[in-house]
Amino acid sequence: MRVHSIFTSIDGEVNKWGQGTFSTFLRLAGCGLACTYCDTPQARDWDGKKVFTLSEVINEINKRGCKKVTITGGEPLMQQDALFNLLRYLLFRHPYDKRDFKVSIETNGSIPIPEWGGGINWIADYKLPSSGMSEQMDLENFENLGSDDYIKMVVEDKNDFYFALGVIDALKEKRISARIAMSPLDPTLPPGVLMGWLMKEKMFDIQLNVQLHKLLGIE
Repeated sequence: MRVHSIFTSIDGEVNKWGQGTFSTFLRLAGCGLACTYCDTPQARDWDGKKVFTLSEVINEINKRGCKKVTITGGEPLMQQDALFNLLRYLLFRHPYDKRDFKVSIETNGSIPIPEWGGGINWIADYKLPSSGMSEQMDLENFENLGSDDYIKMVVEDKNDFYFALGVIDALKEKRISARIAMSPLDPTLPPGVLMGWLMKEKMFDIQLNVQLHKLLGIE
């Protein structure tokens, strides 16, 4: 696996187990998008990134002693074969082999979500116009998401917001059951402003996602 970094911190984004949950992060290298607001551009390229064997990745995760794992990037689904092999160790195990890992995967929404099962919690971005990448989105990419998974949208302005409402309608028409979270672009859009827009439109099923790790000034 081409790896940018492995570290333990808290989940600052929405996920099944909640923001603020301690997690070991596996940040993989490589991404096919170039969002205008990307906060980890150093992870987009393959060049100069260490190649880990599966055993090395597993050892790095195990020695940190945290049973929650967040796999992010870059874009993890650019390394699907290696990622699947890692998940076979973390999740797809014999029922008597109790490893007890909880795994969430953060993906940019440009690659179809695989139908892997196994208790993975997916957090998939839907890129809005301000990202410059909205044309790379396809609703079919999200069809394998379940009711515990999230589709996350980063909102910079009202144009993004109303575009997002149209996307939400289209997701409902396709009966995609994932939960929806909206994140105000930091520091451009204050969280209270986005909250006000959601209340005005009575979008009470949408979860406001403020990046907790940024508030705390940590990775």
